[in-house]
Amino acid sequence: MRAALLALFAATLAAGAHASDAVLAASSTGSTIVVAHDGRIEAFRRDGPGPLWSVAGPSHPSKIVISADDRRAAVIEPLSDRVTLVALSDGTTSTVITGATPVDASFVSSSLYV
Repeated sequence: MRAALLALFAATLAAGAHASDAVLAASSTGSTIVVAHDGRIEAFRRDGPGPLWSVAGPSHPSKIVISADDRRAAVIEPLSDRVTLVALSDGTTSTVITGATPVDASFVSSSLYV
């Protein structure tokens, strides 16, 4: 059921975007859904209407990873060699330029490995 809801939610949000330009991730508790599309990063509460917050984000995101403590997310954009870090509590972002094309990432404890 959760997978079907996430798929429906992603399809609805990405209706105006190309499928390759929208990515979605859910927190480990499943209470927060993070979507990157159309140059925006947005967070939604699974059981509530409207976004929690919406901030500027990458134009061509490829993946979102969320920390195990559900405090941060990282949005990977390989075409620009950068990763956007975002605080899930309020949408505060910072961008990290990588030395090479990032294709994957993982949070280990509080550290992000790209």
